[in-house]
Amino acid sequence: MKKSFARIKKEETGSVLILSLLILMVLTLLGISASNTSVFEYKIASNDKYRDMAFYNADGGIYATAKLIGEVITGSADPDHPGVVSYPIDGGFTVAGDFYKEAMGYKVPDDPSLSDLRINLAQGSVDIDIVSRSAQQIAGGGAEFGSGSGGAGVGSVGGIGIKYEIDAYGNGPANSRVVVGTRYVKILGASGGL
Repeated sequence: MKKSFARIKKEETGSVLILSLLILMVLTLLGISASNTSVFEYKIASNDKYRDMAFYNADGGIYATAKLIGEVITGSADPDHPGVVSYPIDGGFTVAGDFYKEAMGYKVPDDPSLSDLRINLAQGSVDIDIVSRSAQQIAGGGAEFGSGSGGAGVGSVGGIGIKYEIDAYGNGPANSRVVVGTRYVKILGASGGL
């Protein structure tokens, strides 16, 4: 018995070392794979965060534009706020009055490659483009009320409504960009915006 046990022991010398190296190699490959997956998931989460930031910039730009349009119509001039830049930029200088012209409907040719307004924010910027503008009588105005019409909105503010189609291009970190489009109606004589 002693001879056979010694022979088996002699034949298996180093097999545990090889087996443990194989197990260690498999565990290393699993660890590298898990690490790569974690890095990939982190990049996805970062991109989602940047896209959300760009979306919130664009969405905020829509709300700010409604207020700025009200200021333009009431004040008959471009808005004067820090961080708000009127476009286009000609030779490095801002051409004043273009947002006013666009909001008032004076600027007929519209270059889709140029925005009408840029709002600079802490975490990016928003480029605003007024795509179209039209005006129409809104139901519920004084003429309808005086005629005794029983339709919806009777007795409400009514009057002239200026319709705008607005595109907001929200810019965020890491070159993220989101476009939000909306339609906005400014009712003359009514305060506020969105």
